[in-house]
Amino acid sequence: METIKSKSKKVSKKFTRLFKRVTTALTGRFKKKPVHRPLEPLIEPVPKDILLENIGKMKLIYSSQTSKTPIGVYMAQGFQIPDLMLEIGRLREKVFRTVNEGTGKSCDIDEFDSFYHHIVAIDEESKRVLGAYRLGLVDKILKTTGSEGLYTHTLFKYDGLLNSFFNDSIELGRSFVDDEAGRAALRALDSIWKGIGAFLAENPHYRYLIGPVSISNSYSTNSKLLMIYYLNKNFKSELSTHVKPRKPVKLKSSFDKELKKVAEDLKSFTELDEWVKKYDQTVIPSLLKSYGKFKAQYLSFNFDPDFNTIDGLIMVDLLAAPKEEVIKHMGVDSYEKFLEHYRRLS
Repeated sequence: METIKSKSKKVSKKFTRLFKRVTTALTGRFKKKPVHRPLEPLIEPVPKDILLENIGKMKLIYSSQTSKTPIGVYMAQGFQIPDLMLEIGRLREKVFRTVNEGTGKSCDIDEFDSFYHHIVAIDEESKRVLGAYRLGLVDKILKTTGSEGLYTHTLFKYDGLLNSFFNDSIELGRSFVDDEAGRAALRALDSIWKGIGAFLAENPHYRYLIGPVSISNSYSTNSKLLMIYYLNKNFKSELSTHVKPRKPVKLKSSFDKELKKVAEDLKSFTELDEWVKKYDQTVIPSLLKSYGKFKAQYLSFNFDPDFNTIDGLIMVDLLAAPKEEVIKHMGVDSYEKFLEHYRRLS
């Protein structure tokens, strides 16, 4: 008679093979191709017992016990957790489709996922995946695969920064929270950031955060241009001359002069929100506001045909960001441990 354990191993092998097929079937090792096809049905959820096996291989970096739903935040590289990666890919695609940023595939997994690190929030009672963030440790990736191993390098040219600022950076991206998880989902993103803070406390040489912030195609041309003009006016980095988009943004509006004037007069993200509501009856992307609180600087903007989005490449200097905002996300203890590294250097 087949035991539950042996059956579980067979299912695990099936998902592991699927993970390998998804990643190796991608055209070009680090080349991105546009996706123009109908939406494929999402893959089936990965069985809970298989997820538990993968979670057991991860490092617990943060635990929240402040409410009825305990949340554990775990970290591992993608190749260590192939079954869990499929569940993350399924949830990514489900969530991103709601804002017109899905790949159209049955599972949103790419060739970077296997060697990037993943910080995952887990409901410790139901063992449900609540959300995740993808981290690329730039210095380590450069040593093993070179600049082609960086996801943002498929969007932007920035080789002149690789041996300076970017070498002390973590590339963040592919973040999502599964809203269907209910109240626990509301706390998942905060818990993930506490996990990132715990990692930074143990690895304080990563002073900078870089990554793409997306403006989806659900926004009108006027809204997209207004957001870009506002961000360039208020948050353009001095390093922007060292970064070039691989696919420059080409947007045209008969109201271009008026939009630039409006952007000049806007004083806050709140005012930007109000203007975007006039055009599209919706608010600006939440990550624009979130990274705005960190005083993120924008290096360039690129059009990404894979997701039909405009991506702004941001850079956050954790030593220059507002202290109260960094503490809010990292936690006091992690922030103090992070700062101690730089006090010893000074």
